[in-house]
Amino acid sequence: MKVTALHPLTVAAAVIAIGLGGLGYGLWSIVDDFGACTTVEERSIPSPDGRTRIVVFGRACNATVPLNTQLSVSPVEGRFSPETSPPFLVTRASSITVAWRSDTEVEVDLPGDAVVYRQDKRVGDIGISYH
Repeated sequence: MKVTALHPLTVAAAVIAIGLGGLGYGLWSIVDDFGACTTVEERSIPSPDGRTRIVVFGRACNATVPLNTQLSVSPVEGRFSPETSPPFLVTRASSITVAWRSDTEVEVDLPGDAVVYRQDKRVGDIGISYH
């Protein structure tokens, strides 16, 4: 029985293909997890009429984006989701004070060293003032 040796270029091509496949899978795994975010609800402050609430939550998306604090207006009933109740304030601040002044007015106190990424003055019929 005659044994034939594999051609060196065939072996090299197979090794390169396996290496590229492994590299591609590794990159896909990293990129797939890159945008994954964790949302942690810190507290919820119901409006005076009890229909809506301000949700204070933190969100971390990866190692290069620091944890930030966000505020959203959300219905009291049901589960909170930042996708359905997008934030009106996104900041990196040590402490935030939030209070309802009426059913349609919210007051937010930010520390002087707060880094603000988003700061809306209105969400629907709710006005937001910052100090």
